[in-house]
Amino acid sequence: MKLYAHPFSSYSQKVLIAFYENATPFEYRSLEDAAANTELASLWPLKRFLVLADRGRTILEASTIIEYLQIHHPGLVRLIPEGDAGIEVRMLDRVFDNYVMTPMQKVVFNQIRPESDRDAYGVTEARGLLDRIYAWLDERITGRTWAVGDTFTLADCAAAPSLFYADWVHQIPSTYTDLRAYRARLLARPSVVRAVDEARPYRAYFPLGAPDRD
Repeated sequence: MKLYAHPFSSYSQKVLIAFYENATPFEYRSLEDAAANTELASLWPLKRFLVLADRGRTILEASTIIEYLQIHHPGLVRLIPEGDAGIEVRMLDRVFDNYVMTPMQKVVFNQIRPESDRDAYGVTEARGLLDRIYAWLDERITGRTWAVGDTFTLADCAAAPSLFYADWVHQIPSTYTDLRAYRARLLARPSVVRAVDEARPYRAYFPLGAPDRD
C-alpha cells in the first residue's frame, strides 16, 4: 500500500493514527517530496490528499480509507464496531470532521489569504461554531474514556487531530474540563504521539503560529 499524505495535515494524521494503531505496513509517500506529488496527480486529478493506492485501487477520503483498512487489512484493533456502536462511531466521526475540523480550517485558511480577501465574518462564524461544539462535546464525553466509551475507534482517530489543532486556533475553555481531559488522553495515546511527533518539523507552516504547550 502507498499512502499519499503530509505529516502536518490533520486529515493525514487521522489515517496515520489508524495505521499505527494496528501496525499496518504501508509505504509513506510524503507530499514534501516532488515525486510523490507527481504520483498523486496521476491518481487523483484534484491532487487533494490524502489518497491510498492498493492493489490497483485508489481510495479517497480519510474515513473511507480507515474503513477500507478494516475490511482489507484488518488488525487487532477494530476501529469501527458492528451494530449500533458502529452507527455512533460513524456519527461522531462526522461530527469531528464537520463541526471541529472544518471551522478550525476556515480560520487557518483565512489567515493564508491575502489580507484584502479575508473573511472576518466567516471567521467569527467559525469560532462561534467551535464554541457551540465544544460545549456539546464536553457534555457528551462525560463519563467516557474515548468518544464512544471504553474502546478507541474511528471517532477518536478523527477527534485527535481535530481537537489538537482546534485548540491552537480557538482554545478550549478551562471550564470544559471533560473535553480538555479527553484531548489530553488522545495526545498521550502512542499512535497519536507518533503522528504528532512526525509533524513537529513542519510547525513553522502553521500560519497562526504554533503554541508551545503541545
